[in-house]
Amino acid sequence: MLRNSNLAINAAVLGTLQHELRKAYTGGATKYLELAGAVAAIFHWGGVYTNKNNKGNKPWLLHNHVGLHAILNTFVIEHSRGDDSTTIANLRFNSGMTKVYALLLEDFIIYDSRAAAALAWLVRRWWIDELRQTVNSLPSSLRFGCLPGNGKMAPFRNPDRSVFTTLRSNPAAHYLWNVRANWLLGAALAKAERPVNFPDLRSIEAALFQMGRKVS
Repeated sequence: MLRNSNLAINAAVLGTLQHELRKAYTGGATKYLELAGAVAAIFHWGGVYTNKNNKGNKPWLLHNHVGLHAILNTFVIEHSRGDDSTTIANLRFNSGMTKVYALLLEDFIIYDSRAAAALAWLVRRWWIDELRQTVNSLPSSLRFGCLPGNGKMAPFRNPDRSVFTTLRSNPAAHYLWNVRANWLLGAALAKAERPVNFPDLRSIEAALFQMGRKVS
């Protein structure tokens, strides 16, 4: 994300990235260079265009850029099944790819460590403070998978490690919780009384980014 920028600026940047990504994707497999460029730009925007001992998003994109359209198309078809599980054997799903998928698809949020932490915190607060239930009785369907943060914020991306599992290199579980977050937030937005302060999922996503920066 752009540092020291407001929601409007980031929304404009995301709009441009989304336009370029979708244009390249709809252009088909022959537009793989344009598609790879758009994905690289998204990684840059998200601060995840990294090497990480030749296992990060940068070397992965370099190795897979020619077949990138097929990779994304397989994911689009998979997601159209409407299930929260995946049948893709080598699904790539991490904090970088969730940004790509979110801009490629409709009603798909970016599920990174901040969004996951915010959702887990909100669920925990609702269950304990509003419903007066014990935390251990929280249903498994609401035990959102959290993600490891980076740097000094790493200890603050899970409100309760005894309840919310921290996912590490688990693409299928990351996908599952991303889809469930899409469902939950989409249903909440549809149910909310009008007018609402959040006109769409992208604005809710931005709020989760802010809320989830530091939870405890």
